[in-house]
Amino acid sequence: MATKAARTRRARGSLDAHTRRSLFAEIDKDAKATFDEIADATGVSLALVLEELAKHARSELDDNGVPEWWPSSATQQDGFELVIANRREAAPRKSA
Repeated sequence: MATKAARTRRARGSLDAHTRRSLFAEIDKDAKATFDEIADATGVSLALVLEELAKHARSELDDNGVPEWWPSSATQQDGFELVIANRREAAPRKSA
């Protein structure tokens, strides 16, 4: 079995603090596995994989800012709002 090369990391402090942003998203485990496989295969960090994916997607935006490959019937944003609303309703309230 072939061994995987270790992923490289950016040098500490190499990102501009004025443009650096954190990203947190809960995604399907299979999607996460795909990103990890890409990072492992390319030997770069997961952050760099996501940055390159964003650059690639940006190059394929139509006049409305939607990637050309995005399904026209997808309503992901509607589902997201529903999840947020459900979490708010289910969240325990603090008593005074």
